[in-house]
Amino acid sequence: MFATGYQLRPRHVCSMAAMTVAAIAAIAQQSPASAGTGPATADALIRPQTADRPEAGDLDAYRIVVSQRVADHREHLAHLAHEEHLRHEAYLSLERREAREEAYALKHVRRHVTEVVSAQPAPAPAPQAPAAAPQGSPQEYAMSLVGPGEFACLDELWNQESGWNAYAENPSSGAYGIPQALPGDKMAEAGSDWQTDPDTQVRWGVLDYIDPTYGDACGAERHEQADGWY
Repeated sequence: MFATGYQLRPRHVCSMAAMTVAAIAAIAQQSPASAGTGPATADALIRPQTADRPEAGDLDAYRIVVSQRVADHREHLAHLAHEEHLRHEAYLSLERREAREEAYALKHVRRHVTEVVSAQPAPAPAPQAPAAAPQGSPQEYAMSLVGPGEFACLDELWNQESGWNAYAENPSSGAYGIPQALPGDKMAEAGSDWQTDPDTQVRWGVLDYIDPTYGDACGAERHEQADGWY
């Protein structure tokens, strides 16, 4: 590595070697008259020579070598500049590609991830516990038969049918009582007081009709919602 800061290429080394050989040959071929005088020999390498003197050919060879070295040096500088240009272009290309990828990733997040997050179903509300039935009421007795889980369905069903009124009667069909039995005297299976006792009506409605027909109170409620009767 020279003080100029660039690295010699093989071609430069060959040029320098050729220049050195030419200089030595020029010194060795000096005439005896001029060989005895040191300054004259040195001047033969650096001073312009006339065409009729023997030293002119040697000086031309020397100039050719120097010119070649200068040309190589310029070529080397151009090569370094070209390499620097290529590195700079590669860096700019990498920056542009990273910018495109970042923009694409952001677009992907906005288009897909946001849609997925926003499309998530809202959490279902927690089921509310059924209200406690008043003590001694038909609702309390019905809850003792079906349990708290089914009572919500039964309460909804019989609120629609009769409002839990033991004396409710449909004027068009003749359905009677809390469960709206049709005909009403079916409830005699549960007790002779079926016309007046809410517990008798509830017992018949749950044990003798809903459970054998629909399996449970929720099944009867689903049928009511789908068909308008149970």
